[in-house]
Amino acid sequence: SITTRQGTPLVTAGDSVKAGDILVSGAVDIRNDADEVVSRNYVASDADVVIHTTLPYSDSFSRVYEKKTLTGKKKRDWILEFHTWFLDLFPRKNAENCLQIKTVIPVVIGSDFYLPFQIVKKEYLEYEQSTEEYSEEEIQVLVEERLAQYNENLRENGVFISENRVIIEESGDNVLVSGTLEADVSQQEYREIPQEEMQEGMLINGTDTTDDGDSR
Repeated sequence: SITTRQGTPLVTAGDSVKAGDILVSGAVDIRNDADEVVSRNYVASDADVVIHTTLPYSDSFSRVYEKKTLTGKKKRDWILEFHTWFLDLFPRKNAENCLQIKTVIPVVIGSDFYLPFQIVKKEYLEYEQSTEEYSEEEIQVLVEERLAQYNENLRENGVFISENRVIIEESGDNVLVSGTLEADVSQQEYREIPQEEMQEGMLINGTDTTDDGDSR
């Protein structure tokens, strides 16, 4: 689709285009009653253009992963912090195989008088680690989640996916995903009209249109 606000559209909705094609020109022809070009103005083209295209898609990840299972055992550590200085009240020398949760607790007198130091609580949650494999159902869910995140990243850049055609294959411990995405793209870039082209357009049928405008 194409909606032109300023400039001359060189394509219509449904036309096939390729990278580098000029879709809207900043050259605007002025015609007389006989439909003859008598002069040419140059403007900054402005349009909303949506391109429908097909994008390649590929992804891969390991079917094998490390699973962490909490044992229920936990330990706590309290730290007193003052700017860059801190005092660890119960230091833990060994915190391996533990998930750490840090909570900052400001010290307040009354409702809004904050003292210039704070207390940090660290919790260490013990876990056991094992090597697992994703099931077929988990692989399908993971593929869909990763594809959805990829689509969201594209959407932030003006690319909207309308359909996906991907296949899932396995090679050893690797899961391979490949296919194509049907996309609507609303990206665009501007290209300055060459000076020599503008100079040629400024003399049409002997008419000097130098003062009519320029390309920006």
